[in-house]
Amino acid sequence: MEAPVVAAVPAQPACRVEIEADPAGAEILLDHKPLADWPGAMSVEPGKWEVRLDPGDYLVGFKAEDYDPATAPLRVRQGDARALVARTLAKTTGLALLTSDPPEAEITIDGVSFGRTPRMISDLALGTWQATFSLPSFKAQTLQFTLKDRTPVAVAAKLSSDSATLEIVANVADAEISVNGAPRGRAPCTVERIPAGEVVIEAKAHGYRDFTLKVRVGEAERLPVDVRMEPLPASLSVYSIPVGARVYIDNNYRGESSLTLDDLAPGVHRIRVEKDGFDPMARTVSLGRGDSATEEFRLRANTGKLSITSVPAGVTVFVDGVKSGETPPGEVKDLSGVLEIDSVAEGPHSLKFSKPGYYEKSAECLVRRGETTLQRIELARQFIPDYEVVTETGAHKGIFLSITPTAVRMETSPGVVSQYPILNIISHGPLKEK
Repeated sequence: MEAPVVAAVPAQPACRVEIEADPAGAEILLDHKPLADWPGAMSVEPGKWEVRLDPGDYLVGFKAEDYDPATAPLRVRQGDARALVARTLAKTTGLALLTSDPPEAEITIDGVSFGRTPRMISDLALGTWQATFSLPSFKAQTLQFTLKDRTPVAVAAKLSSDSATLEIVANVADAEISVNGAPRGRAPCTVERIPAGEVVIEAKAHGYRDFTLKVRVGEAERLPVDVRMEPLPASLSVYSIPVGARVYIDNNYRGESSLTLDDLAPGVHRIRVEKDGFDPMARTVSLGRGDSATEEFRLRANTGKLSITSVPAGVTVFVDGVKSGETPPGEVKDLSGVLEIDSVAEGPHSLKFSKPGYYEKSAECLVRRGETTLQRIELARQFIPDYEVVTETGAHKGIFLSITPTAVRMETSPGVVSQYPILNIISHGPLKEK
């Protein structure tokens, strides 16, 4: 009987290879073939396998749902008894591009801050998420998005304002604008994120009155504001030497110097100053908005002076029919002191001299600018009896001269002086006016 044939059992490969994967449920591939299909491969425990391999180069792969696949090279050398390959798979994350209008919104996902828009986020696990976008003066917005794989997902928020916007223009370029007391630039300007409610708008510019406007705005309102600024008037002070000159601005009488005017419109003005006895003066000034200027006029006299003496004193002097003074008593008998008449216009003048009891007299004189004209006048006395002396020989009339204890003296005719003894006088006294 022939002996039975026993099949030869091939020798197992000498190298024991241990392969570990995390997560435990990951599929393991060996040279792109499931490890479970390899002869002699066995699962030692979840996530751990053993297989015997001949010397050579191999490629171990790992795959698991929601995880990034991974590979690991494996080289088994002649004589190796044991080899280990272990991999921990990374959780698969998605790509999300988060933007907002306006930008710079704060991003919060599940209570965690992810910075400000625009932002690419690459470390979120696959799944559905909720992102909240918030920005001061805008209403917060929450958007839901789903990450299925590594394909980027765009998440765009359009925020609506919970505040107002002011569009400010002004009739003065570069006017300084303040809103609710805070500087906000120069006109024209757009002022955003204004809390709803009452708003105070202020504008300032050199040469203009300060501007203030109160308005009420609502959420998301865009309000145009037209700032109309009023130019400041100019101020002008006018002085003259001597004072008291008449001041004309643009041919309009405004008063006598010294004078300050604070209501002049900006621009060019003509100033004219006049005073009797002086040459008028005029000049042009240019005044800007809010300017303050001072103008001084030194007037040049265009008059002379009259210096008058008279015989007798006490003569009334008329210049061109206007009473101008009376000659004062002098130190010499019958000769007056000097009467000075100032500010007499240059040129010819008519003079008249009068005194009760004397004949009037007239004269002509020529006054030169800045000079003193001397005039001496002598009046002829009129013979007008003013006194009466009664004696035994009759009544005697004349001009009273003096009285002494012994006699009364009278001028009884021009140049004739008579003396009446007191003993011979029955009565005497002034003539009564008829």
